[in-house]
Amino acid sequence: MPARPVAVVFTLDATAGRDTGDDPVVRVSYVDADSGEAVAVDELGAVPSRKSVPMAG
Repeated sequence: MPARPVAVVFTLDATAGRDTGDDPVVRVSYVDADSGEAVAVDELGAVPSRKSVPMAG
């Protein structure tokens, strides 16, 4: 599969806090930079996972 430019979109849950459950408060999506269409999940499988960055404070 050829490489293509993507935009990474982050969203934050404004109702979440430090004491909120285990659901992620930050979500990440990948969008094709040329078409604006969401990148299919199966296309992301070729990208290796990375560890979460620890929270400050």
